[in-house]
Amino acid sequence: MPYFEKVRKLSNVMFAVCALSLILTVIIASSSSFFPELIMYNFTNDLRGTIFTVVFLLLSLFTLLIATALRYIAKDTKDYVDREIKFK
Repeated sequence: MPYFEKVRKLSNVMFAVCALSLILTVIIASSSSFFPELIMYNFTNDLRGTIFTVVFLLLSLFTLLIATALRYIAKDTKDYVDREIKFK
């Protein structure tokens, strides 16, 4: 994929950011003990931990979505360019 090296690198970086934010989500969620409280009362007193958990989880999902979309767009564009070059 010589035409789309930057897109592939950006996609790899976004996959790495996704993995890191997912790891941070698990660490933050497991380090604070608000899950039993959340399950029993549907409320937690640890607002900071909850906000961090939600933010990192959403960041992880967003970067996973964008990285996957970039990967497929680069692949489709590469196929299109290769087909156009082949016909010329």
